Amino acid sequence: MRNIIVLLAIVAAQPGFALAAEASKSLASSMDVHVFPAEDQAADQQSKDEAECYKWAANKTSTDPLTLNKESAEQAKASEQTKTNPAPGSGASGAIKGAAVGAIIDGITDNNSHDDAKIGAVFGFIGGRRASRSAKKQTAEQSKNNQQQISSEKLKNFKNAFSVCLEAKKYMVKF
Repeated sequence: MRNIIVLLAIVAAQPGFALAAEASKSLASSMDVHVFPAEDQAADQQSKDEAECYKWAANKTSTDPLTLNKESAEQAKASEQTKTNPAPGSGASGAIKGAAVGAIIDGITDNNSHDDAKIGAVFGFIGGRRASRSAKKQTAEQSKNNQQQISSEKLKNFKNAFSVCLEAKKYMVKF
């Protein structure tokens, strides 16, 4: 009994699970799972059954929606930080390529001022940093999309296990 109360207190304190704000909102409904007693179970019995099934589903699927939300938020924050910084050396690499192109142009035009190489190095440096930023941003967005898909699948598996448990306890479940 004490474990159920502790579990419900932990769930109620989490953002996205506003159980404390709405006394009538159950654990299941806070996850957009609709549970209806098929055999006229009392509300307190339903709450106990939901808490037991939540714990069982978390163990069976190795997924806890509370920690899943936290992990997703942390990964999104880390992704935002990485996508703004270019890769180390990307500017130097671009500068070398730009200088080489500038030197070739300088040789073709038979211009001995070597300004074409300098200009090429500057534009190459800028282009290298931009290309690196763009690639990192695209990679970070793909990673974020993959993480969201994985989180969505984990949550779906959790809800399936949660509903199977509740259905075994004679509840009708829809999500």
